[in-house]
Amino acid sequence: CCGGAHALLRPEVVERLSGGLCLRAREAGAKGIVTACPLCHSNLEAHQGGHRIPVYYFTELLGLAMGLEGAEGWLRRHLVSPDLKFLTGGEA
Repeated sequence: CCGGAHALLRPEVVERLSGGLCLRAREAGAKGIVTACPLCHSNLEAHQGGHRIPVYYFTELLGLAMGLEGAEGWLRRHLVSPDLKFLTGGEA
């Protein structure tokens, strides 16, 4: 959880939780984070604390996997650039 429920009254909680999640993902060797919650997607991408790890909403990856036209264009709008080669089966 990114702590999104606290975004208005305690934004420091969101920054701490989101930054911590991104740090642990980096330490574990993750190439990205996938979320099913749009608020988590937004907060994890915006409040990383400099970790620069791509965050994906699960439907974006479904669109890529199904060959949906324009899916790569959506990914280019992220704050942290995704690794399109990795996502599309090319070399990481």
